[in-house]
Amino acid sequence: MADDKLHILLVDDNPDDVESITRQLEREFPGVEIERASAPEQFNRAMEAGRFDLIITDFQLQWSDGLAALRAVKRRFPYRPVIMFTATGTQEVAVEAMKSGLDDYIVKSPEHYARLRSSVREGLRRGEAERRADDLQVRLDHLLGRINLGVFRAEPGGRLLECNAPFLRLLGVDSIKVAQDVFAREFAAGMVTDKSPLDKSVMSPAREVRVPFPGGERWFLVEEVVVTTASGQQMVDGLAEDITERKKVDLQIQAALREKEALLRELFHRVKNNLQVVSSLLNLQSEALTDEQAREMFREGRHRIHSMALIHERLYQAKDLARIDIKQYVHDLASELFFAYGVSAERIRLAVDVNTDGAIIDIEKAVPLGLIINELLTNALKYAFPDGRAGEMTVRIEPAPGNMLKLTVADDGVGLPAGIDVNDPATLGLQLVSTLAEQLRGSLEARLQPGAAFIITFPK
Repeated sequence: MADDKLHILLVDDNPDDVESITRQLEREFPGVEIERASAPEQFNRAMEAGRFDLIITDFQLQWSDGLAALRAVKRRFPYRPVIMFTATGTQEVAVEAMKSGLDDYIVKSPEHYARLRSSVREGLRRGEAERRADDLQVRLDHLLGRINLGVFRAEPGGRLLECNAPFLRLLGVDSIKVAQDVFAREFAAGMVTDKSPLDKSVMSPAREVRVPFPGGERWFLVEEVVVTTASGQQMVDGLAEDITERKKVDLQIQAALREKEALLRELFHRVKNNLQVVSSLLNLQSEALTDEQAREMFREGRHRIHSMALIHERLYQAKDLARIDIKQYVHDLASELFFAYGVSAERIRLAVDVNTDGAIIDIEKAVPLGLIINELLTNALKYAFPDGRAGEMTVRIEPAPGNMLKLTVADDGVGLPAGIDVNDPATLGLQLVSTLAEQLRGSLEARLQPGAAFIITFPK
C-alpha cells in the first residue's frame, strides 16, 4: 500500500460472485481498488504488475484452480496474503492450501461473507509482520556473515545447532557437521547451562578456550547466555572471538615483565650487597678510631646505610616489587637498632601500627621514610631512656585528611631539651629528618612534652 490505498486482486470467473464480493469489499473498505482477473491473461498481467496488496481467489476456476493461483502468488510474492473462497472444496483441499501458504479459507455463501473484513485485515497484518521478520532476518544474516565474530547456538548439553559463516572460518572448517565435532570436543566443557548460577538475562563471564590446530593453537574468547525459545526449550547463544594474536602479545608482555622483575630483584640484591660493603668498610674504619665521638658518628652512618640496605633486601624478597611491607620493615629495623645499642625489648617496648589506607609505599617513599624512622628511633634509644629507664616507643602510619598519610614516631621518655626548634635543628640527625620530610613533600611537627613525638604528614 505504497499510496495508502488498498489494492486487491480478485481472481474469479463467476460474474455473480465477483459482484457480491466486490460490494462486500467496497462496503467494508471505502476507497478500495479492486482489480479483476477472470481469465489467465488477466491474472498473468496482474502478476507481472504486482500492484496488489492481497489476493482473493475462487478455488474452482474454468481455466485453473485456486491452489495453482495460490502457489503462483507465493512463489513471486511470499508475503502477499491470499484468501480463498470455495463452494466445492473439501477439508483435504483446505489443508493442502494452508500448507502452501494460504492465509484464510472461506466458504462461498452470503452468511460467510461477514468474515471477509476480519480475514482481510488479519491477512494484511500477518503478511506485513512476516515481511518485516524476514527482512530483519536477511539483514541479520548479512550482518552476522560480515562481522569477524563467531555466533552460535547450541543445546545445553553441548551439541552445536547452528552458527554463522565466520564461526566456521574461525574453526577452519567448511561445514556445520565438522564444526559440531570441534565444538563438542573443545567448547562444550565449561559452557554455561540452565543449571549455571547466573542471571539468565545477561551474558556469562567470558571464558578463554584453547583449540589445537595442525599448525599450532588458537585462543577464543567466548561469551554465552541461556535463552528460552518460543517453544519453551532452553538453548545457549554465544559469541566467539579469535584472540590468538592478543594472547601472544599478552604472553610476550608477561615474559617481559618476568624478565624485568628478575632484573629488578637482581638490582635490589646488588644494591643491598654494595650498601652492606660500605657499612662493613665504615665499621672497619671506626675500629681504628680512638675518639669516641667520631666512632659514634661512624656508627650512626652505618645505621643509615643499613636502613637503606634493609629496604632493598625487603624489595628483593617481596612478591610485589611495587610496594614494601612497611610494618615488617619497621620491626626489622628496630630489632637491628635495639641490638646495636644493647637495648632489650623487655625494657623498651615497641608498638608498630601501620594503616596506609590502600596507598602504595614504594621505593620512592620507603627510602626517606626508612631514614626518618631510623633517625628518630636512634635518638630515642640514645637519649630518651637514660640510666636503664624502661618505657615504650611507637611508630604509627595512618591516613590523614586531604589524601595524606601521617607518620608518628613517639616515646614516653624524658623528652627533648626545651627550646629545640625542629625547623632549624642543630643536630645532624634532626637536620636529616627535616630534609627527608621535604623530600616527601611533607611537613614536620614536634611535640616535646611528655616524652617526644615527631609527626610527618605527607601525600599518599
